[in-house]
Amino acid sequence: MNVVPITPPDPEPLPSFDDLWTLVVKKCRKYETRLEWNKLDEAERLAAVIGAASWRRVWLRMEQQYIVDPCRWLKYRRWEDELPAAATSTHASHQPAVATPLPARTAMPDGVRQMLAKLRGKA
Repeated sequence: MNVVPITPPDPEPLPSFDDLWTLVVKKCRKYETRLEWNKLDEAERLAAVIGAASWRRVWLRMEQQYIVDPCRWLKYRRWEDELPAAATSTHASHQPAVATPLPARTAMPDGVRQMLAKLRGKA
């Protein structure tokens, strides 16, 4: 009798620094931003990437000089800031970004994954 062990599928990869860097609009201080990224745990990294995807819509409408650089955005946990009212849709199914504690491991939302693929030209 041959027994083949069943191995669970590999978990989804965690968000990487490159994921965050793809989403940010203001591309400056990459080295310092990476240092701040390395200080975050897995849950904070996921929250930061999801937050960057939400904030991207706001940043694209702002003048470059008023966009916080990504290093400070990470350092001061700006992904936890409330989005401006104008950035949120008035449709009832859309809700503003709300910082909620994340479990130790959560899958990246499909919308964020699709945005990353589109920005990288893989869509």
